[in-house]
Amino acid sequence: MVVKSRPSTRRRPALRATRRFRLLRTGVLALALVVLISVMINVIKGSPAEVRAAALAIPALPSTTPTPTPPPASTPSEPSSASPSASQRPSYDAGGLDPELEKAFEAAQKKAKADGVTVSIRTGYRSAKRQQDLFESEISRTGSRKAALKRVLPAKSSMHVRGGAIDVKPQAGATWLEKHGNEWGLCRRYENEWWHFELMTEPGGDCPTMEPQPRE
Repeated sequence: MVVKSRPSTRRRPALRATRRFRLLRTGVLALALVVLISVMINVIKGSPAEVRAAALAIPALPSTTPTPTPPPASTPSEPSSASPSASQRPSYDAGGLDPELEKAFEAAQKKAKADGVTVSIRTGYRSAKRQQDLFESEISRTGSRKAALKRVLPAKSSMHVRGGAIDVKPQAGATWLEKHGNEWGLCRRYENEWWHFELMTEPGGDCPTMEPQPRE
């Protein structure tokens, strides 16, 4: 006859402790999960400022509605020739310029434009004071009166003061005027000044030989 031994009563407290530990662990894990979920919800919701910042950080999708193109700025119409204004005046000081010289240049300028060449007057008449100031400045720049005379004349010797000379621009226009200007009596005077022109011949005549440089 085999007698079955009963489970020892000493194991019962240990089993109870194990169950309690498991229940406690399960509870702690459940609590931790709840806390984690709560934290994630708060992070997702965020504060209003955070939500706005996040929204601003998201680039806007292109609109399917085309943005209307603003009309071009209106351009003022050209002033009527019957109402001359400041915009129609020459860029140089026309006062004091020899009328015959100005008339000849305007005719040459019109023909140059027809040939696709731009030529304009950079400076024409100068007052005696203005011319003398330029001469004195050139002396200061070059260091001597002799050197200054190669580019600028004193007021008493300058054709600009008499209204009988023009300096033109740009150089391409001056080149055209040198070639065709004699048709209106216009001639380049100095070899070292491509811009300086005067009335020096009859319309259609031959221009005199250029001088090397200005002289008193």
